[in-house]
Amino acid sequence: MDVVEKIGDLKLPIRPVNLELGDGKIVGAELYAIGVVLKGREGGTLAACFKEAEPVIDVRTLEDLGLKPNLVTGELEEERPPGVAYFY
Repeated sequence: MDVVEKIGDLKLPIRPVNLELGDGKIVGAELYAIGVVLKGREGGTLAACFKEAEPVIDVRTLEDLGLKPNLVTGELEEERPPGVAYFY
C-alpha cells in the first residue's frame, strides 16, 4: 500500500476482491488504477493492495505494456509495438 500512496493512485469504487497467493492463502485486496513506466514503455494497469503485500510486477502489467519475459535470458522482451493494445 505504501508504494501506491507514494506514486499516486485512483482507487476503484468496488469492494475488495479475493486473491489467492502462491502459498494458497486467500487475501482481500483493494484495486487501484496506476500508471507504469518500464523499459521505456508507459501505460495504465491495475495494482492489487493488501496488508503485508510486497511490490511485484505481474503478468497483467507486462501484457498491458506489451512486454514478456524471456525465460532463458531472464530479460524482458517486446511482444508488440508500444502503445495501447485493443483486445476484442
